[in-house]
Amino acid sequence: MYWSVCIVEAESGLKCWNWQLWRAAYYIDSIHSNLAAYYSNSEQQGSR
Repeated sequence: MYWSVCIVEAESGLKCWNWQLWRAAYYIDSIHSNLAAYYSNSEQQGSR
């Protein structure tokens, strides 16, 4: 079963995704934010 997810964004209006693609994009986005938090933490510790 496929369903689509639609989200209204302020800049680009209505966006719709296939549900599985939306899940993959959400997963990748959470990895990116985890990496960003990890790097900002290690920079704050003053390594190198």
